Amino acid sequence: MTFKKLLKKIVLIFCVFLVCLSFSSCSEKKVSSTELAMNTVISITAYGDRADEAVKASFKEVKRIEALLSCHIDDSEISRINKWAHTKKQKVSDETAKVLKKALWVCQKTNGAFDISLKPISDLWNINAQNPKVPSNEEIKSALSTVGYENIEIDGNFVSFKKKGMQIDLGGAAKGYCADRIKEILKAHGIKNALIDLGGNIYALGKNEQGKNWRIGLQKPDGKRGEYFRVEELSGKSAVSSGSYERYFEQNGKIYHHILDRKTGCPSNSGLISVTVVSENSFEADMLSTAIFVMGADEFEKIKSEFENGKKFIASFKSGYLKALSTNTDIYAIAGIFSVVCLIMTSGSVFSFAFTFFINCLWGALTSLAIMLWFTRMYLKINNTNPKKVNFRKEVSTNEK
Repeated sequence: MTFKKLLKKIVLIFCVFLVCLSFSSCSEKKVSSTELAMNTVISITAYGDRADEAVKASFKEVKRIEALLSCHIDDSEISRINKWAHTKKQKVSDETAKVLKKALWVCQKTNGAFDISLKPISDLWNINAQNPKVPSNEEIKSALSTVGYENIEIDGNFVSFKKKGMQIDLGGAAKGYCADRIKEILKAHGIKNALIDLGGNIYALGKNEQGKNWRIGLQKPDGKRGEYFRVEELSGKSAVSSGSYERYFEQNGKIYHHILDRKTGCPSNSGLISVTVVSENSFEADMLSTAIFVMGADEFEKIKSEFENGKKFIASFKSGYLKALSTNTDIYAIAGIFSVVCLIMTSGSVFSFAFTFFINCLWGALTSLAIMLWFTRMYLKINNTNPKKVNFRKEVSTNEK
């Protein structure tokens, strides 16, 4: 056998191997399931030989966490705390104690912008009721007297309240914690690629069917469902948003949304209409999205360093349009390079005066824009856009680039 024939056979075998490998990756088993839990629609899509088993185990975990942390289930540990913690210390599981301690840490770091003790105020507003209405000032004042994370004490596995009438609601944290737990369940079953959607709290594990990062679309504010103003590519990260666009009611021409400020006992009026946090830790991102929404961009800047660690923050304002520069490409760097090129080009005598004048004007305009955007970026270090509402939707289109 000649060397040329041997080489052809080796190439042929290698090509067959690549084809088989591609078919094996494309034929990876896919399992998708959707259930109603934690007062929202939860969808899980997983890929792998044990995908069916992994998805079933994941929903079993969702129900276990809901039974443990929901304040709407009478025999949950949180409900037991709410009933008796003002009279006697309540012993809870290690898991519940861990979740509460982390939540209280965020409460403290955000100066109460995120506060798990807001249940009396939330119940008073009752946004989800069929016919909600604005409470009176006296009712709000009375409910506020029972609010304050500072009055929650945790000693080991024992929880107690300093004030009578206090109640805990982990609605702004439990879904994030649950997403992190589902991720661990899937990994334990050998799942490397999956998409978890807990009613807008999304965690993307690995890659999609095309072997690329998952693409998560943010709904265009005034557009149709599925019309996005921004797409985030995720792998091994969660994207969580809080906004005033989903749950609200209107009274006397004014809109009242569900995200409440403990300082006023009323819907937050920080100037933001949506906040998105992208992070590897969904639990923390869930709490932070609410906190930033209540605090506003300026106040959050003061404590941002406590939480960064690779996180990405996207804020949407009620009025005005300001979008921070992409973290990947700086326009002022591009302008700087362009300036050098322009200077080199205009230094030669072959160019006419008119062309030289045009290039210099363009150079000046770009430089001015670059300086303006640089100062803007230094002032506002979180990404900002101006939609009136932002929804997370799964985007798995193979055609979109």
